[in-house]
Amino acid sequence: MILFVTAALVLTRCYRVDVATVAEADRIITEKHRAMGRPHMEEQFLLALTIGAILAWMFFGQTIGMAPIAILVVVLLFMFRVVEWKDLEQNVDWGIILMYGGAIGLSSILNSTGAGAWLAKSYLVPYITSPWVLIGIVAFVSILLTEAVSNSAVVAALLPTVLSLGPAFGLEPRVCVFLVASAAGLGFILPMSTPSIALVYSSRFVGVRDVIGPGLILNLASWIALMLTAKFWWPVLGIKIL
Repeated sequence: MILFVTAALVLTRCYRVDVATVAEADRIITEKHRAMGRPHMEEQFLLALTIGAILAWMFFGQTIGMAPIAILVVVLLFMFRVVEWKDLEQNVDWGIILMYGGAIGLSSILNSTGAGAWLAKSYLVPYITSPWVLIGIVAFVSILLTEAVSNSAVVAALLPTVLSLGPAFGLEPRVCVFLVASAAGLGFILPMSTPSIALVYSSRFVGVRDVIGPGLILNLASWIALMLTAKFWWPVLGIKIL
């Protein structure tokens, strides 16, 4: 709720609405929708395939893996000629995808080489004097990193290190997990932070200069909100911090 109110205030102040009415847009959309008619066979197949992919991720994602399911869906799209390669060339923003994939690769390298753990122990631990200092630093670093790499990659890179540091400061594993996982989802500036931001950039109506100011405000508000949540709400849930 804190972030919802803050985001509403920031967005309405930073991006002023200069459209008096959307009635004309509604009319055009309605006309286009009526002109489409009933769904074609390809569209029905795409809907069924999408639902099947979601169900497969839910029930078989742990055993088969998320990526093989996604690749199989893409293969079926081409096999049944639902899409053609020229459609993907024209309508997919490949720059965003390559940037996002590179961020995942970078985080994987930090995790596999131990560079992330080395940076944390070398530059974070010497400045930690209490559990709350650790929580504040981890939250800040997680929010900062999730702007450069994907949120899931930040969790994979930071969580093992934070779990190893937590017991020395009296933090139970649940605190470490909630802390890193929550903070890693609070990126609002760069397209690498989360797929939803990447979708916004791919529309090409918004650039980095348009987002960086409001995004920094939201990042700061997110850090404060997370600290308040850890201080006052987590104890209600039975997650206490010394």
